[in-house]
Amino acid sequence: MKVGQQTELFKMKVTESEAMKFAVAIHDIPLAKKDGQFIVPATYPIVYWQKVELPWLKDIGPLVHGEQSFHYKVPLLTDHSYYAKIKLVEIREKTGTSGKIVWLVHEMYGYQDALKKQPVFTGITTAMFRPEQEGES
Repeated sequence: MKVGQQTELFKMKVTESEAMKFAVAIHDIPLAKKDGQFIVPATYPIVYWQKVELPWLKDIGPLVHGEQSFHYKVPLLTDHSYYAKIKLVEIREKTGTSGKIVWLVHEMYGYQDALKKQPVFTGITTAMFRPEQEGES
């Protein structure tokens, strides 16, 4: 695992049904509308973390979600497709009384099109894991 690793560009198809389920789950109802379509909750892109493979996270064990933030140029709308990629931008290690913890900071970049000409959002997500300690199995 090293800083700079990133996914390929992937498609985010935002359906009204999935956006509504997400909004209900996080208690963010009712959704606002723009041009007759619903504006999805600000944290909605986190859904795609479960849908895209992050090779550097393979075989690290349980991952705990830390904090996240999203910054938008325009809101995400239902019934649209967007394109995104996720990049590992920072690795921090900390050793405490219970052992080593590794913090991973990721940035997610969202675009209006596959050519990446129109940025839509940037998201920052921090997650942590405990690497297997020597002597553990």
